[in-house]
Amino acid sequence: MLTVTQLAAIPGFPCESILRRLRRENIGPPFVRIGKCCFYDMAEAARWLESRMKSHAQPEAQMRTPSPERSEDQDGDTPR
Repeated sequence: MLTVTQLAAIPGFPCESILRRLRRENIGPPFVRIGKCCFYDMAEAARWLESRMKSHAQPEAQMRTPSPERSEDQDGDTPR
């Protein structure tokens, strides 16, 4: 189990303040609260990070889809 400080120190994970905000909004990695302390399971946190990266990559791929080009009339009089 990792503390918020330990998890934030791992490359790819958000900083401590962002992890706290995500925890308050119930959109962060799964955690266990023991008293006032929160702990993260590394495997669960890694799954959360992977799913987050996949969900952010999908819209970008859609944006890069080329749009169909406009066809011109045979005489080239298509207004632009």
